Amino acid sequence: MLKHLAIALALLMTIGSQVGAREFFHGPISRADLRAIKAVRVALVDDATGACWTNLRDVRTYAEEKLLSKGIKVTDNIAYTSAEDKVYELMINVNAARLYANGSGPCVGSTRVEMTAWVYVNGQLHRTTLGEYRSNSFGVKGTFNQDALLALNKAFLSFP
Repeated sequence: MLKHLAIALALLMTIGSQVGAREFFHGPISRADLRAIKAVRVALVDDATGACWTNLRDVRTYAEEKLLSKGIKVTDNIAYTSAEDKVYELMINVNAARLYANGSGPCVGSTRVEMTAWVYVNGQLHRTTLGEYRSNSFGVKGTFNQDALLALNKAFLSFP
C-alpha cells in the first residue's frame, strides 16, 4: 500500500505546475521609492542538487540589468545591508532536487526572490522584507534555469 502511494505521488509530481505566486511588493511602491534606494546587492543561494539549477551567472546578470534599468545602483561591496541606509539585498534562492534517488527524475522544488535588509526595531536588529515572490514547481523536466528567470521577471513586473 505504501509503495503504491509513493508511486502515485511520484507520478503526480511529474506533472508540471507552479503555485504560490503573488505580487512582489506587499504594498504600493512608487518610482520615487525605488530612486531612494542607494544600492542593492544581488545574492544567489543555490540550494539545488542534481544539476537542477545551472545558469546562476545568467540569473545574476539578468537581475542586475533589471535593477539598473529601474535606476537602482548594484553593488557587491555590502557586508551589512541596512533599510535605514536604504541598502538592500536581492536574494534569489532555488531549492530543488531530482525526484528519484538515482537522479533520473524531474526536478522538484521552489524558487524565492526577496529584497531584504536589516533594520532596528525597539533596539533589536531584525531582517525586513521589502518585496517577496515565491513559486513552487513540480516535475520540471530539465532544470530550474527557466523557473529562476521567470520568478525574477514576475518580481520585476511589480516594480513601477
